[in-house]
Amino acid sequence: AAVALIRFAYDWDWPAAERAFRRAIELNPSAVRTRVWYAIALSTRRRPDEAIAQLGEVRRLDPLSVSAGNDLAMVLYYARRYDEAMAHATRALQANPTLTVGHVLRGECLVARGDYEAAIGEFRKAVDPSARISLVLGRLGRALALAGRREEARALLAQIEAAPLQSGTPNTEMAFVRAGLGDKNGAVASLERALAAREGEALFIGVAPAFDGLRGDARFDALLRRMGLEPRGTPPRP
Repeated sequence: AAVALIRFAYDWDWPAAERAFRRAIELNPSAVRTRVWYAIALSTRRRPDEAIAQLGEVRRLDPLSVSAGNDLAMVLYYARRYDEAMAHATRALQANPTLTVGHVLRGECLVARGDYEAAIGEFRKAVDPSARISLVLGRLGRALALAGRREEARALLAQIEAAPLQSGTPNTEMAFVRAGLGDKNGAVASLERALAAREGEALFIGVAPAFDGLRGDARFDALLRRMGLEPRGTPPRP
């Protein structure tokens, strides 16, 4: 599984990554984390049905797993199946309120619905007041921008820029805020830096709704090609 992750996340060699994932599962069909990572990888490659099937196997192998519910919510969110994603994230939160990623996923779904103020509330619940994790701040900043609270969004952007080491993905998070502010040039520039730094969150730019406004931009499409993805228009909602 380690080889598969390296091929997927760092080498951007999807054919080699998929072969490694499949081989690892063949050798150990009960390896839950391998299946989870394969599902996440499939999601980034715009293959949600296969990702959901892998997570179905995860639930069969570990029916009490709460994190698997969040993993499924994430895949459904990137597939634009927002109502289903919201339902799974909510159930995961009810089962374990300490898994604050559920608030992040609920916030993402609320943004997709256009309920920005409710989304802001969810993202704030996920912010660690001691660490001020920029992984959450980027999404919060985007929601603030879309809600018309642009000065607050810019303040969060400045906060992320001032303390990039608090997150392993500062450039991707800055791209979230800049996309929300309508700053396409700034968002693409941030994503270019994110890819150069091999930030983990950048693996999702091909499917992230936050960057739908960049699709069709020649610079953004070039980034996707560097990752081995063919540019497409905004994915349709099911």
